[in-house]
Amino acid sequence: MVYLARITLALALVGLPVQMARANPYLGDDPPRDAPIRHLTFTGEPAWLVIGEAFHNERLAAVRCGERVAAGVVATPIQTDLFTNLRPGLFTLIYGAFSTKPEAAALAVALRAKGITTTVKQSGEVKRARADTRSRLVRLWGKLSDDLKPPTRIDISSESAEATAQTSRDGWWQVWLRVDVDKRIELQLLAQPEMSRAARASCGRGGWFDLSASVTLEPATRDLFVGWSPTPDCHGE
Repeated sequence: MVYLARITLALALVGLPVQMARANPYLGDDPPRDAPIRHLTFTGEPAWLVIGEAFHNERLAAVRCGERVAAGVVATPIQTDLFTNLRPGLFTLIYGAFSTKPEAAALAVALRAKGITTTVKQSGEVKRARADTRSRLVRLWGKLSDDLKPPTRIDISSESAEATAQTSRDGWWQVWLRVDVDKRIELQLLAQPEMSRAARASCGRGGWFDLSASVTLEPATRDLFVGWSPTPDCHGE
């Protein structure tokens, strides 16, 4: 029988900035201190945004974001459909978010000096998932095992929300999920990555790998690091 093994992970409710003690990026519930996407000025709230490259493809946005982060420029990819004032149907990089336009413009000038072209725009409100409820954004993020071959797609689902995330070339991933305000939500995460040759050999002929997790979003959760098992589950008939 083919079955899906789930790893129940403890959630990490973190603020910005944060100080964490544990540093295992796979098994713990706290992000490593040197995580390159640990701190963002964008928190999912309406703000003046410093907006960079836009893509029709989520994977391309994740890869470009990873390139920027590797170069020391903090960024996060978002789906423009999440905000009322942004052009829908795109995945764009956000380099910063501020309460005032002059603050955002100052970052845009600094980025231009590094060869990065951006625009400054007020995001508008978070779009409601349904007419009868208010919505908020939560960032889920983490790093997949080094045995995996990025980029890898991660499917995230619950009874009331769903999203996909794509890893960068170094395995880091992040996604902004729209959820109902003041509700506790159970999420299921699933990735079916391509494995290294040695890992494939360990699974046997005809088998396949996946990574799965169950996580809980409490009403106050705004930023959640998801730690994955370093050894994906091997399945076979």
